[in-house]
Amino acid sequence: MFEIDQIPSDVLKALKKTDIDPESLLLGAFCDRDAEQNRAEVYLFAKKDACLTVFGRTTAEGVGWEIETVVCVPFSENPRFVVEEQLSTARLLVKRREETILLTSFSNTCKESVFLFVKYIERIKEHGSFEIDSEDTREAKFCPKCGMRYPDSNRRICPNCMEKGKLFRRMLSFFGKYRARLVWMLLSLIVLTVMSIITPYLTGAFFYDDILDSAGVFYGDLLFAIGLMIATRVLNLLATVANNYITSYVAAGMVFDLKKTIFSSIRKLSLSFFTGRQTGGLMTQVNDDSNTIYMFFCDILPYFVVNVVKIAVLAVLLFLIEPLLAVIALATVPLYFLQMRAIYQREKKLHATRYTGARQLNSFLSDVLSGMRIVKAFSREKDEIDRFAQKNERLAGSERELTVYHNFAGHFAGILLYIGNLAALGVGGWMVMTRRGDLSYGLLTTFLSYMSMIYSPLHFFADMANRTSDCTNAMQRLFEIMDARPDVVESEHAIAPDALGGKVEFRNVSFSYSKGRKIIDNVSFTVPEGSILGIVGHTGAGKSTLANLLMRLYDTEDGQILVGGYNVKELKFSTLYQHIAIVSQETYLFMGTVLDNIRYAKPNATYEEVIEASKCAGAHDFIMRLPDAYHTKIGFGYQDLSGGERQRISIARAILMDPQILILDEATAAMDTATERRIQDALSKLIEGKTTIMIAHRLSTLRDADQLIVIERGRVAEQGTHAELLCRADGIYKKLYDLQIEALKNAGIME
Repeated sequence: MFEIDQIPSDVLKALKKTDIDPESLLLGAFCDRDAEQNRAEVYLFAKKDACLTVFGRTTAEGVGWEIETVVCVPFSENPRFVVEEQLSTARLLVKRREETILLTSFSNTCKESVFLFVKYIERIKEHGSFEIDSEDTREAKFCPKCGMRYPDSNRRICPNCMEKGKLFRRMLSFFGKYRARLVWMLLSLIVLTVMSIITPYLTGAFFYDDILDSAGVFYGDLLFAIGLMIATRVLNLLATVANNYITSYVAAGMVFDLKKTIFSSIRKLSLSFFTGRQTGGLMTQVNDDSNTIYMFFCDILPYFVVNVVKIAVLAVLLFLIEPLLAVIALATVPLYFLQMRAIYQREKKLHATRYTGARQLNSFLSDVLSGMRIVKAFSREKDEIDRFAQKNERLAGSERELTVYHNFAGHFAGILLYIGNLAALGVGGWMVMTRRGDLSYGLLTTFLSYMSMIYSPLHFFADMANRTSDCTNAMQRLFEIMDARPDVVESEHAIAPDALGGKVEFRNVSFSYSKGRKIIDNVSFTVPEGSILGIVGHTGAGKSTLANLLMRLYDTEDGQILVGGYNVKELKFSTLYQHIAIVSQETYLFMGTVLDNIRYAKPNATYEEVIEASKCAGAHDFIMRLPDAYHTKIGFGYQDLSGGERQRISIARAILMDPQILILDEATAAMDTATERRIQDALSKLIEGKTTIMIAHRLSTLRDADQLIVIERGRVAEQGTHAELLCRADGIYKKLYDLQIEALKNAGIME
């Protein structure tokens, strides 16, 4: 059996009790909801001749699994299995004859598994068996060691099982350019360490045994002793200043480079990466992860090296002063390190939970603040406050749990060390009082000072476990992005022809955003160079997807798209984008001046060219009414523009580029009829000699198109001119056009 999800042995045992032979099962998957959207344990199985949906639950005793219901769908009835996606869940339906049956529901967590189940059950229906595609094997999706799903199936690395040493070695190579400065930082820390070791000796054994004791080498020479102490203090101060200066100098550059690396890695990824993630979460990765990694490598790692050396030197000094006391004092250190290992594992999980909470909160804030107009329009402020409180409480809870555990674990580890210190103090005091051995009062105070110094690095290691686990999680997230493979990549032998031409051709193109659900299905059409193609259809039919495929924001699954006779997959990205411009229904303007936003398509454009493009787009008049005309700043905190004004600037940006192929995706959707007509007149001059693809719901704007295609459920349902399509009495285009004309008449507007 191909187990898309791991099937527990208790479930297979329960199947045997109902006369279902597990050996006869070919396919298995898990769903976490029942038909009523309640949490449930549902397993999907496929045999050679039927599909089984098994509902059950874990027994009350918590041992074993029991079946409640089994729904059998025989293949003899020629059923068709369909996944119906919803906002956060989906449903598995079976359609047979005139009947539709709901088998079960499931959350988005199980969506990929169910799509695979439907994919292979269709093969079983047709052939009675199937071969597993290499990209669908369990080994390709799950870690064989721990069973955790790979974050990126193209990068088979399990964050839970990967060697952490490789992470740090890879990260160290990134800091190679800072090697010299980090060496100077390390040297200053070594000086500080040496000074910290010398100081207890000067104020302890040296002062009591060599200065104050009449038998001492420097008896009575107080000025010499004070001079040494001042010199060590000054040297310590100079080393501290040098260390702080170097650290401050390196900090800004390292954080800059880390953020640049993360942003550059994100930038190279395909559009599908961004559609599957929230803006706030990506902002958290760019800002927080870079700071976390910097803090570790600049504030933790150098001190780790120094403290390791410090512990080694102090341990040797302790054994030289009094071996017995050293053994007693350090006896609890192994227990301390065992405790440290457990602390690290636990805190790593707590940091991951805290990060998830912070990312969700940032994403929520970004979402709500961007949509505040809608929130106020529907008076949902209280609901959003409640949602914020829930996410904020979840983050606060994870922060609280992490802090409480860290403080508790740190103090518990400190008690272990304190026990050794107390034992050494008691035995050492007894040895001085009874004059056992050569231990003097001065040596005892020096020994105790060194003991206190050796515990300080050990406490540092306790905090280092906390910081290391946080840094490890941050590095994993960084490398997941750095190693992620874009869905759309430029060919190794991409070409850049001097003359591309404007002919566009779709040949049997199919595409889906998620497996098993085709958005574009075997679409073919040709747009001759210099002609106008209008694309119409219901919302969600796939019109804008065609534009995205032409721009190669996504790659086709089947078929070819040709521009000027060249397959778009063979062209360099720069060549393709220089010849195509798009004005989308989703207008976006960057923070900056109006001039900068229009010049975004052609940075070297002259001021006169920008004005000409603005006039053509019908934007010049309102721009001149702005406080600083073309130099008016727009965006967050600056001049606000209406939807129609923003759209006209977007059109001016495309006009300035002067492309061979122009895509207008609902380009005039945000404008009134009068403004739309003015822009259509301007665009009619612009598109002369250019291939134009116009996507619109307002069908009257497509009257002059040389050709129209109607997209219905991802297919080309109708094709022809405006007049030809209106002649089809029962045609989709005719019905859409009549509905719009009727609506305009009712509104008192005549087209």
